[in-house]
Amino acid sequence: MSDPGGSGPVAPRTTATYARRLFHNVYNYSLLGGVTAAALLTGQWWLLAFGAGAEALWMLYAPSSERVRRRVDRGLDARDRELLLARRAALLETLGRAERARCDRLITREGEIRRLAEQNPRFERALLASELRRLRQIVDDFVELATTAARFRAYLAAQDLATLEHQARAYERQAGEAEGPQRALAQKNLEVVLRRQERLREIRTFVEQAGGQLDLIENTLHLLGDQIVSMHSPGELTHRLDELIDGVDAVRQAAGVAEQLRASASQEGVMAAADTKGAAGAKGADAHGNDLPAWASELRRRYLRGEVYQFILHGNVNDLVLHEGQPLALDEFLCKVLLGPSRDTIALYNSATGVRFAKRREGLGGLDELLSSRSRERVLPALERLLLTESRFALLLEYGEMLAPAGDLALYGEADRAALVTLHRWAALPAVEQADNLIVLLTETVSELHPRLAHNPRVASIALPLPGVAERRALIAHLLPLLDAAARTTLTESTAGLKLVQIRTILAPQDVESNVEQRKRYLAQLLGAGASAERIEGLARLTKGMPPEEIRALVAPAPAPVAAGASEALGEMVALVTRQKREIIERECAGLLQFVEPRHGFEAVGGMDEVKRELGRVAAAIRSGDTARVPMGFLFVGPMGTGKTFVAEAFAKESGLTAVKFGSFRSKWVGSTEANLQRILDLLPAMGQVIVFIDEVDRALAGGNPGADGGTESRVIARLKEFMSDGRNRGRILFVLMTNRPDLLDTDIKRTGRLDRKIPFFYPQTVQEVQPVLSALLARHHLALDFELGAQAEAIVAPLVGYSNADLEGVVLLAASLADSAGRRDRPTLEDFQRAVADYLPARDLEMLSYMELLAVYEASNRSMLPPKYAALTADELAERLAASRARVGGRR
Repeated sequence: MSDPGGSGPVAPRTTATYARRLFHNVYNYSLLGGVTAAALLTGQWWLLAFGAGAEALWMLYAPSSERVRRRVDRGLDARDRELLLARRAALLETLGRAERARCDRLITREGEIRRLAEQNPRFERALLASELRRLRQIVDDFVELATTAARFRAYLAAQDLATLEHQARAYERQAGEAEGPQRALAQKNLEVVLRRQERLREIRTFVEQAGGQLDLIENTLHLLGDQIVSMHSPGELTHRLDELIDGVDAVRQAAGVAEQLRASASQEGVMAAADTKGAAGAKGADAHGNDLPAWASELRRRYLRGEVYQFILHGNVNDLVLHEGQPLALDEFLCKVLLGPSRDTIALYNSATGVRFAKRREGLGGLDELLSSRSRERVLPALERLLLTESRFALLLEYGEMLAPAGDLALYGEADRAALVTLHRWAALPAVEQADNLIVLLTETVSELHPRLAHNPRVASIALPLPGVAERRALIAHLLPLLDAAARTTLTESTAGLKLVQIRTILAPQDVESNVEQRKRYLAQLLGAGASAERIEGLARLTKGMPPEEIRALVAPAPAPVAAGASEALGEMVALVTRQKREIIERECAGLLQFVEPRHGFEAVGGMDEVKRELGRVAAAIRSGDTARVPMGFLFVGPMGTGKTFVAEAFAKESGLTAVKFGSFRSKWVGSTEANLQRILDLLPAMGQVIVFIDEVDRALAGGNPGADGGTESRVIARLKEFMSDGRNRGRILFVLMTNRPDLLDTDIKRTGRLDRKIPFFYPQTVQEVQPVLSALLARHHLALDFELGAQAEAIVAPLVGYSNADLEGVVLLAASLADSAGRRDRPTLEDFQRAVADYLPARDLEMLSYMELLAVYEASNRSMLPPKYAALTADELAERLAASRARVGGRR
């Protein structure tokens, strides 16, 4: 990591450091000079021997003396501080405003930690001084790392990645179509461009790694400031600082590698730019168009580059692929479009149907064993013989997770072990590569494959995503060519999250002719004489498989006003697609993801004006498409019964987003938990704009004993954090996490960039806050009072101050029940309310509730959202109260 500020980090202080300082100073030189002069002038040479002996004893014992070291440290500290401050200032000058402000905040935090550490009576002074020097070094490392990351970010921003991608595709196409020297030149140019892209990807990875280390330092120092006063020894501080220093050292080494990569990428950029003639020819070749999906282009590019010849295709493998406007099954696309033109023989195998050939070289024989057996014990060795003896041979292995499933090798049978070893060994057979052969393994979830195969560096994994807007629009245009552009856009939006095969099933299902005619007659009766034949025809296709009562509920739920037939038919089509989409997704996800249908907006939320104002601004930004002002996520935090879930649903209603919530994705089977989470995360980007609720997230993301699950818990949290911080999802996927115990969450998941806003929720603190909540509850339950609530504030509202929203609802429902018993249905009187208030007993653990309130204060993003009793608390006062409350609560949840 280069240092634009001059000197590098301050070296650690050893005995040699103190010895040099004690020898090289004016006092020591004066003493030695005086003794030497006295000996020379008087001729008393014993003075010189005495002085030399005294100096030797001084240099032998003084550098190890704690008292001497403390005196020397004062001078060294002053010198080091001047050097570090000058270097730090030089580095800060190179940063932008935002990064400089971030560094300034951390420097301020360092000062707070120093002051608090000195107040801890358990810390020995010498040990504390040593650790505080290391703390200062970490802050300087933070500034240096921020500077380096900013420099590399600026370098990446200056690269024209789109042009590089265009050049790669052009050279790739030319390498596949040209012959002789032109092909060799295109192949060479392709390798140069691909190498440069790889360099840039590695530099981007370093920038992300550096950003993660910066976040870790920032979060750790933030926590240290809260915990250092209560630490029992400097050893606790040492452990935290050691982890940070190790991380910084690793990133510093990666920075050196990134600097070399930057130089290499720049040189390759010059090489690529030099061959303008080749580039122009390649662009001409690319102008003919490349109708391959992105994943297919990646497979082809990596194969042509000679990187690997064995691939794992995972994700949306049981779907259609659009090619030149026509939907093809994946195996058909691979065999006919992607591999067919360049392969002499293409074989497909799965353990249910055995081996079948999509294409066979003329004269290829000796296949009786292959075609007569389905067991992998016999088929895999026979396929290996083909791989070793044939050339231009492609092998597609379907349902790969059945050939090499994830699991403990100790529980594998002999056949399972042999299959895993065979597939793993195929990736490293030189004869397969030399024969220009290709192996493609298909699986829906890569985590269901054994890790030794899935993580083999000689096997490339490529994800097939769910269809995007362009693919869905193209399929709808193919299925319903008479739809106008506006209707096509509406259907495209409503089918977000569905596979192409599912869209085709909904919009153009196959049916028996007699059933179609029967439904047409029934629909004509329901719709009346004014319905057009086109509308009846469309509904007959869409309602395939529905019983008559469902068709009636969908088509004729109530008398409808006269409207344009096409508009009415489109509305019915969209309603049906939306309903079937939800059924399909919930069925496929098997409880992993559930749709939420919000039935109320902010008008049903009583009080919480500041919270509604903040969420209303975000909802307005979502509706207007201003995604830059939409946070990546929210953390709703506060005691139970404060209305977090109710407000979240109201926010979903106001924003207009599709709302879903996580179900239980954990499983006792090896690999299933990660596979379930990946299935959810693959689906969310394809659903369009969506808001994701995770209620009681502290429990949802807690898998029990983290050491007893083989690392599953840490991998799940890491994958979720990676997904939540993906900037491409801003404004499209909004996470709302809800908890009353944020202290049990992984610290890194709460950082800005994943959960940008932390919204605190509290029980109503005053009469003025309780009253609107009661009014909203009365309206929600359709209760009419025979008295004015505001006029009875002292009698009714005042006793309820401090009650949770759930308890307030309990009081309202109890009053309604008393009114019903007295024959006054839905009209409780003042006496009913007084009796309900007096009779209702809230279940309360006051210590725990107080602790949860303090946690909400601690996590809050804005002081303006805090009640008056907490708004004026300083950080030190809050930390002190939180520590005391934590001690009283103990280990309870």
